[in-house]
Amino acid sequence: MSSENGAPIRLLIAEDEEHLGAILEHFLRGRGYTVTMCRDGRAALTELHAVPYDVALIDIVMPQMDGLEVLRHLQNEPAPPEVIIITGNGTIDTAITAIKLGAYDYISKPYRMAEIDVMVRRAWEKRELGKANVMLRSRSHVLPSAMTSGNAVMASVLETVAVTAPTDAPIIILGERGTGKSHVARYIHALSGRVRDSLIEIRRSAGELTDAAALVGRQGTPSGGAMPAGAFLAADRGTTVIDVDSLSAGATSMVGAVLAEKSFTRAGGSARVPLTSRLILCMDESSGGDAFANVDGAVRLSLPPLRQRHEDLASLAGELLGSQVGPVHTIAPEAIEVLASYSWPGNVQELSVVLARCALLATRENISAGDLRLLLATGAIGVEGRGAPLSDLEKLHIEAMLVRFHWHQGRAAEALGISTKTLYRKMREFGFQRPRKRKLARVRPEG
Repeated sequence: MSSENGAPIRLLIAEDEEHLGAILEHFLRGRGYTVTMCRDGRAALTELHAVPYDVALIDIVMPQMDGLEVLRHLQNEPAPPEVIIITGNGTIDTAITAIKLGAYDYISKPYRMAEIDVMVRRAWEKRELGKANVMLRSRSHVLPSAMTSGNAVMASVLETVAVTAPTDAPIIILGERGTGKSHVARYIHALSGRVRDSLIEIRRSAGELTDAAALVGRQGTPSGGAMPAGAFLAADRGTTVIDVDSLSAGATSMVGAVLAEKSFTRAGGSARVPLTSRLILCMDESSGGDAFANVDGAVRLSLPPLRQRHEDLASLAGELLGSQVGPVHTIAPEAIEVLASYSWPGNVQELSVVLARCALLATRENISAGDLRLLLATGAIGVEGRGAPLSDLEKLHIEAMLVRFHWHQGRAAEALGISTKTLYRKMREFGFQRPRKRKLARVRPEG
């Protein structure tokens, strides 16, 4: 039996009755499952520590360690399989205990093979639903739609993406900061056969470097908290996108070893865990990807900077404006010429910031060349501290509208798209005072 993305469902069977176990294994392999057989509880637990199984069929009565004890140990696993307990006793007390310990369900001997097949499939569906819920909570990004480019270099990159996305090859994306490396990585995931599974992105958080444990997880860590399974298991059968510049030196070295060996060891553990996630590494062009130069089968993509992609400015601007929250804005053709006159040191990221500010401050739904020149004139077109802060832009824009309408607050507020009450509050906040009218001296006629 295969999952929706075509990968076989991984099933562990822990059954000490050799004849019954052999029948069960033969039947489930025939149904398309990938089956591993263990004959005692301790061997089953060792195997479950080492491999991310989807479902486990565990007999209650086994040598070395019984099924309930295996369940107790699995409570401390960050990404345990769904467990179906097999009992020969059939007592309600045993079933209740198993369910309290986290079992999906139980089945009593003697059982029909068809029952086992249906129960395993339903247990797998429950686990996939849980993974999907975690994925939706953990990611705020939306997978991009079709990407195109009028630039020859970028078009060549996208042709390579189309060919390699359906494969399992690791990918290294190089480019200046802000060129859209993570966007391309999400596009690769969207084109791959892994799109139904998790996409996990590792970026620098609050200036802190990511350590190796965040990637491989910790064995025995109780469930809960931020990605206790580690990114590789959280993205099981999916894609892990890693900003290499966000990694500590130890984590960078570990990623290289994982790519070479296609397996890893969880922190605090010793068993090798197979890598089922596809890795996409994003890094600055200046690094050259030297740490991963010898990765077999890796595809390297180099994204051109925005200053070399003037052909794409109009389409990029339209896409970025369409993704903004709030009223939809368009951009005038003459405004594209203003965009082309700028060098864009912050690349697509900077363009996104500029257009967001224009959409906020523009008095019309169509962004004009004048709106962009206003940002350029104030030096506010930069990102990350370059140029004026947004509050200064807002102040300048409000003052410009007040001057345009001769300090008529009602008309200025209407042009700004805000209430007169909000405008009055902003005027006090920025310390605006209506200019006093100059009084002309009255001249008395002589005599």
